[in-house]
Formats: sequence, C-alpha cells, structure tokens
Amino acid sequence: MLLQFARDNGLILDAGSAAITTSAAGSVAYIDLGANYANFPLVIAQINVTAIKVADTDETYTMAIQTSDTTNFTVIRSTSNILLRATDSTAVVGAYFLAVNPRGRYLRFYTTNAGTSPSVTFGGKIYANTYPGS
Repeated sequence: MLLQFARDNGLILDAGSAAITTSAAGSVAYIDLGANYANFPLVIAQINVTAIKVADTDETYTMAIQTSDTTNFTVIRSTSNILLRATDSTAVVGAYFLAVNPRGRYLRFYTTNAGTSPSVTFGGKIYANTYPGS
C-alpha cells in the first residue's frame, strides 16, 4: 500500500503513464502557483515509480521538482531532487517524496535519465501539495 497525498487536479505535475526514456519535463509543462507563491513556503510532490530499468547497471534517474520565475525555466530558482542509480539498492519501485521551498511562481517536474537504455515509469499522476505559511 502506498501512502497517498490529497489529490488536487490543479496541482498535477505529470499525468502520463508511459515510460520515459530521455531527459524531459513532465507531461504537464508547469503549474502556476500564482502571484502570491511566497504564501506557500513548502511544496511536496509524491512520485510513484511503478517501473524502472536497471538491467545494464549503468542507468541513473534524477527526478526533480523545480521552480522558476518564467514558464520556460531558463533560470531555476529552487530545486529538490532524488537520484536513483541502478547500482543502488534504492533504485526500486515505490513512492518517493520531494519537498521544495518555491522561490519562483512556476513549478514543474523534470527527470534526467542517463545510461545505456534508461526507462522509468511513473504510474498515474504526480501530485504536488502546497502548504501555507503560519
């Protein structure tokens, strides 16, 4: 059983279920946190890895939540990531959680895949949750 966050359809970072074999942004280009994004000092995303290729033992997968002031993400203001390597015991299917302090209005999911023939699948959707300041 996987721990699940509350699911807000306005905070979906990736809605695809196909395997990702190259470095790419999620299927949802970005989420606009709005002009008052500073009111959300913490954003946590749940990433459910349902399949990951590790057979060649040289694959690496860096899954990141990034924020930026612009929708093209030329300048990343803050990021949080996790690295899964084929040689690590952590490169397994399951739920991963990333937290980021948004320093920009726009939020996206980005995965960087490397190795002989990497392939990772995120089952269903990647949801973000915002937490307001006190």
